[in-house]
Amino acid sequence: MTPVQTTDGYSATLNVGVNLAAGTVVDTSAMILPQFAFGGGWQTSLLLANRNSAAVSAQINFLSTNGQALTVPISGVGAGSSSLLPLAPRSTMALETVSTGNLEAGWIEASLPAGVMSYALYR
Repeated sequence: MTPVQTTDGYSATLNVGVNLAAGTVVDTSAMILPQFAFGGGWQTSLLLANRNSAAVSAQINFLSTNGQALTVPISGVGAGSSSLLPLAPRSTMALETVSTGNLEAGWIEASLPAGVMSYALYR
């Protein structure tokens, strides 16, 4: 790395290699929904669509703003902080949080198989 002086200071490029153990699989399908809320009149709906011609499963984890597991009440399903959701071929699924109770906020981590897309709606 050789720094080069610029009008704003210095600039340089640093290449970093990662040495993974043999057989290590890196999951590139993990997605983050950085903000969701429920309670206090707020409701978040997480929508999933399986565009595949085969059944798959998606892993959804709810986390609090400090990164700890957050138990979330889902309408028609019950409360939980993590769920492996089976998705039928060419189907959609909606997870809707409740709007009653105290306001809670956090983020969602979703591991989605290839061919599955997701988005959220806030109300």
